[in-house]
Amino acid sequence: MSEPKGKSNAEKYSELKSYKSSLFEKISAMNDGKLKDNAFIKFSETDKKLKELEPIKDVPLFSSTCLRRLAQIYTEQTTGRRKKIESFYIEKGLKTEELSISLYSSVYEKFYRKNKERISNGFVIGEIDFDDEKEDIVIDTKSSFDIFTFDETIATGTKKLYYWQGQGYMWLKNRKHFRLAYCLNNTPSEIIFRLKNNLKYKFIGSPEEYEDACREIDELHNYDDLPEKRKIRVYDIERNDEDINRLKTAIPHFREYLKNFDKNKTEEYENQD
Repeated sequence: MSEPKGKSNAEKYSELKSYKSSLFEKISAMNDGKLKDNAFIKFSETDKKLKELEPIKDVPLFSSTCLRRLAQIYTEQTTGRRKKIESFYIEKGLKTEELSISLYSSVYEKFYRKNKERISNGFVIGEIDFDDEKEDIVIDTKSSFDIFTFDETIATGTKKLYYWQGQGYMWLKNRKHFRLAYCLNNTPSEIIFRLKNNLKYKFIGSPEEYEDACREIDELHNYDDLPEKRKIRVYDIERNDEDINRLKTAIPHFREYLKNFDKNKTEEYENQD
């Protein structure tokens, strides 16, 4: 849902149509034959561009990020292959998800259980972490890799991706509020072990210095000394029905693009100016 750069095909078509009409009026009022001939050339060129735009004037422009993601979806759906991204950040998030839900439950003094059901409304599909019907809210937890990335959220805010995730979840569950909860959990021991191993292969220094570096890794990834409220940051996003309607409008175009993936011309979908 990131915004593409430049004018849409519909805007270009409308502007060219207006320009063609103004040219026609100017030509009609001209007496000078040479000027008239030059104007007719511009008129013909404009008419040609209009004919080229006619079949695609209602095709929305997609950002380059969107086109890359659609290409990935096409590959996954037609070959059964998945583009797997591995990192300590992702691994920690997956392995400490339940801990994040427990931390949230403890801080807010209300028991929440991880949702296991994927739901769809025909447009979007998702598996929320958990929700609270009484508070009319959907909650999603994000497990930060370390305290530095955890505190960075104050300065950087939430990713635009999470905004759209939240709108999708509120749409799916018919809720008015979405809460993104960043949680700071101890890093699992198996990840700590691999972090130390990675350090070992590139470390320059004495065995004693290496041991000191390993202790620093342990300290960086253990937060037992911090109070629970210091280990959770929440960001609230309100339901935006205008943006949900944008999703409803855009998704059929995404599907049409995927349906005709091998026949598509990129320039029809992405502004090249």
